[in-house]
Amino acid sequence: MASFNVRPATDRRGILSRPEVPTVRSLLSALRSHDPYTYRHSLRTVRLSLLLGRACNIDTHARLRVLSLGALAHDLGKIFIPGDVLHKEGRLTGVEWEAVRQHPLDGARLLAGVAASEGVCRVAAEHHERWDGRGYPAGLGGERIDFNARVVAVADAFDAMTSVRAYGPALGYEEAAAELERCAGTQFDPAVVATFLRAPRALLEAIIGC
Repeated sequence: MASFNVRPATDRRGILSRPEVPTVRSLLSALRSHDPYTYRHSLRTVRLSLLLGRACNIDTHARLRVLSLGALAHDLGKIFIPGDVLHKEGRLTGVEWEAVRQHPLDGARLLAGVAASEGVCRVAAEHHERWDGRGYPAGLGGERIDFNARVVAVADAFDAMTSVRAYGPALGYEEAAAELERCAGTQFDPAVVATFLRAPRALLEAIIGC
């Protein structure tokens, strides 16, 4: 794992601002209309994923492009989840939970339908898999999970925990970091978590808007 290299929030080479697949921009626009929170969460997840990915030695333009587009599009499948389910304050019913669990595959199918690369589709499909094999939708585990998806999973979880959501308040940095550490080796790739937790706190807080 490499050390962190602090860079500007916007990438001058266009990794973040110019997705390779033009239709993805239209899909993201639809996601923004359907669920503004998820859209903003996706933008923050890109920035966290690029920061973490570079520290994990994802260092070529092509590889960073796949990571960034995968992170940006990881929750596209939520377009198919009704808004009242996405923002429900109480416990989800069994039917509602199954709809939520379907979003990784729905997103991967959307991306495949607009000719996104296999790497981008795998991020969408696998970002809710777990290191211990108890995730969804396929129950993959360990290194069978795409590495970019493992990076995005950590970035995704950190941003989700530190954001205000319908079903709970935002956690602070220390609480969220402790939860990542607690779940390293079960939910998350422990090496990826260890690298993430070496990131300067001020830099992470700047990305999530603390």
